[in-house]
Amino acid sequence: MPVIPPPTTNFDSLTSILNATKVRLNEEVPSLMAVSGKILENGQYFTLQSVNTAWRKLVEHLVTVGYSALTSECIIPSFPIVASTDPASQCWLSLAGCSDSLSYYQTPALPSDFTHPLAIWERWSNQNASFPGQPMEKILDGLPTPQKTGWMGYWEWRNEAIYLPGSLVVEDLRIRYARNIQDFADSGATQWFASTVPLIRCSDPFSLFLCAEFASSRGQEALAQRFEDRAITAACKLTNRDVRADERVDIRRRSAWSQGSEYL
Repeated sequence: MPVIPPPTTNFDSLTSILNATKVRLNEEVPSLMAVSGKILENGQYFTLQSVNTAWRKLVEHLVTVGYSALTSECIIPSFPIVASTDPASQCWLSLAGCSDSLSYYQTPALPSDFTHPLAIWERWSNQNASFPGQPMEKILDGLPTPQKTGWMGYWEWRNEAIYLPGSLVVEDLRIRYARNIQDFADSGATQWFASTVPLIRCSDPFSLFLCAEFASSRGQEALAQRFEDRAITAACKLTNRDVRADERVDIRRRSAWSQGSEYL
């Protein structure tokens, strides 16, 4: 799939997040007023670590609640034929590559921003066919062991990999997944604090999570908890964008029983 170009508008700069954090800390911790320019300075060794810790908390919260900006899809082409016809054999696909049940290959592999799978579809490769509307069935407590056929039908997520029964036909996999966003770091001539934050209008929860991280690092746990509670409340405003959009669509959820029933 084509790469989405880097954000240009409606995205906050990391510098503005730091400034908002300083203002909020001054409001809550009056003793910092006289040294406000000294807290969370760009050159302080702990500032970047605090920023990235707060960033991970925000991203993880949004992933947990299913925020659409952290949902992505990929096509994994030409997943190899299962090498063993033993019904108990399993293939797998991870960030490091894949296995056909006997051998390991570096490609295909899951995309680098992959966190965990949400839904998977399969089709035969090189047929120019559409993927079926019904996704493969997710299994929670161990894959079934049917005889190998031209379809896989099931998948299980464990050990940071997608496990599959394998198919006697080379297949493409369409995977919908929760994605992560990389930590902030220097990039060429651009210093980390000049980075653009790649989530639209997220300065409110991000700066509050950063306030919580700063307060916690100074042993002010009660204040840190208040900041984190406010951050989660502010993050709900981001997820409400999805709610408002979803309300414009008639949604009829598929029953748990019917998922994957075409493979039974």
